[in-house]
Order: sequence, then structure tokens, then C-alpha cells
Amino acid sequence: LFIQGVNELVANQFETAKNTLEKAVESYEMQTPPQYPLEGKLYYYYAYALEMNKDMTNAEKYYQKALVDGSKDMNVFIRLIESYKKTDRKADVLSLIEQAKRNDASNVNILVAEAEYYFWTGDNERGRQLLKNLPATINDSPDALINAANLYIKDNQYGEAEKLLKRAYANNPSAIIAHNLGVCCSNIGEDKYMEANKLDVNGKKSEGEMVKREADQYMLDAAEYFEKASKEEINDISVLYKLKEIYLRLGKESKVQETEKRIQSIENK
Repeated sequence: LFIQGVNELVANQFETAKNTLEKAVESYEMQTPPQYPLEGKLYYYYAYALEMNKDMTNAEKYYQKALVDGSKDMNVFIRLIESYKKTDRKADVLSLIEQAKRNDASNVNILVAEAEYYFWTGDNERGRQLLKNLPATINDSPDALINAANLYIKDNQYGEAEKLLKRAYANNPSAIIAHNLGVCCSNIGEDKYMEANKLDVNGKKSEGEMVKREADQYMLDAAEYFEKASKEEINDISVLYKLKEIYLRLGKESKVQETEKRIQSIENK
């Protein structure tokens, strides 16, 4: 039943998986302690099935049971942390992070979750320091790269976010990463336009022109990423409005008109 339920989860058959794993849990709990301890694995998959069926109350209960059953799987900690955050349970989140670090102090997903905790609780300086000190092993975890980049974006550190997202995108060129790269590049471009204007006002025209060219390139990169994102996020009109804004900035009239037609086609549905 356990293996069958996991296979159903992999196939995104969440309701079927929940029912199968529920029977597996009932069987597992017939003996106390269980004859063949599973170290929380069964409880984790059952909790995940419950979560996918939008039953967070029971999902949380079984994530907790997974830990009691001996789980050291960082995914259990991450899912519980996210659940606790939704109900503003700050002390419980910090306690979980500390427990996870006792099991694996170098796990980058937990280290990113720790940085996120401090941003969440308003200690941005501590969060920045933790982000800055993330180990090189973050490059081996696409999820950690994306989550750390999102923290940099929220903190308006677009250059740092761009570096991480480019590494993630090289392994997984998904629409969401492309979208976030577009956000980073467009914001860096805007900052560089402002820098170019200041240089120009201060009489440093040649330096200003050089920075403006850098800004233009960032905007071209942003447009490329947003275009890639728009192919999957077909009905996300906000992406198209951002593209139109960039093409206006770059003076690409034909692209402006083309994007406007795409916007109208969505709005007129």
C-alpha cells in the first residue's frame, strides 16, 4: 500500500493516493511500536497527500507525526515551516529551524528558510547576513537557488537575485524563473537609466552614454525573459504590459504594436 500510494502521488492522483496511504497508515499503526519502523516516510507522504487535497489541518498533524516517528527528511521541516508561517506561529517556525539544523546544519534549504524567517520577522539585517553566507552547495539545489533569489528580489537586491536565477535557469528553464529574471533585469536596467541621467546632468556625457547602453542591454534581456515566460503564462496580462513598457522604453514600435494586439486579444475574451 505504501509503494502504491507513493506511485499515485507521483502520478498526481492525489485523492486516490490519500485513500491508499490512509489504509497504509492504519496498518502501520496496528502495532506499537511498529514492527518495521519507516522513520516518518509513510507519515510524510500521507501528510503531503492530505496537503494536496487542501486538508492542511490533518496534513500538519501527520508532518508532526513524521518527526516523532524519526524523520530527518528536510522536506518534512520545510512543509511544516510553511504551514506554521500561514498561521503566524513565529516561535514554532524558529524551533523547527533549530531542530532541522541539529539534524543537518549544512542543508541549504534550511539555511535559506532561516534567512527567510528573519526577513519575515523584520530582522532584515540578520536575513541579509545569512543570505550572504550561504554555502557554495546552494548551486546543487535549484529550489534553494530560487528561494534565495526571491528573498533578494523582495529586498530589492536584483543583481544578487539575477546571479542565482541564472544558475537555476541553466538547469531548469521554466516560465517562473524566466519571469523572475525579467523582473531582475528590468529593475537593474531602470537603476542604470537613473545612473546614466545623473552622469549626464553632472557633465559626464560619455560615461552616461556607456551606462545607458548597459541599461538598454538589461532591458533587451528582460524582454527576452518575459517573452519566454509569456509563452507558458499565456493569459498573464501583467507580463504583456511589462513587455509593452520595455519596448516603449527601447523605442521598438513594431514590438509595442504586436504586444498591444496580444493584450487586446486577452482583454476581449
